[in-house]
Parts: sequence; C-alpha cells; structure tokens
Amino acid sequence: RQSAQLGRGFLYVISRLGVTGARKDLAEGTGEFLARVRQQAGLPLALGFGISRPEQVAEACRHADAAVVGSALVDVIARDEPSSAAERAGDYVRWLKSAL
Repeated sequence: RQSAQLGRGFLYVISRLGVTGARKDLAEGTGEFLARVRQQAGLPLALGFGISRPEQVAEACRHADAAVVGSALVDVIARDEPSSAAERAGDYVRWLKSAL
C-alpha cells in the first residue's frame, strides 16, 4: 500500500523472491498476486524478474500492463562482439514480442 501511495507512473512488481535471472516459468500464483496488488495500487503494473521467453512475456502481460526483461537481455548483449550488440538486442526483443 505504501508503495502505491508514494509511487507515480507504474509499480514494478517482482514475480518471485530471490535472485534475478532467467527462469523456466513464472511463479505459481502470479496472476492472483497481481490481481491483489492491482486492487491496492491504482497504478499500471510492470512485472519483472525471471522473464526471458515470449510465452513468459505473454503470460506476464495477461496480468500486468508491462513485462520487464533485464538479466536475459544483458546476457544477449554480452554474448558476442560488442559491434553487433544492438542488432542482437533488437532481434531478441522482437522475438519476445512475437507472442503478443
């Protein structure tokens, strides 16, 4: 409640407790949790933590207003030559959006 009262713009909601990084699935009960947060927040919700695949983006966006991808995108950027990082990042984001 305090975050919602003090927040502006959107509320960043983590999908699970623990260390950030790509996961196979979103945490069980994420949809129900976000429904409770939405009732209290009065702000758009951005869900992050562990999102790395198109089906996870689609699931996140069924319950939240945005999906946040962090560690997985950093991994894609760091994977190869710096000169092609922007192209790899763009390809990856387009792939993530393909499920929407």
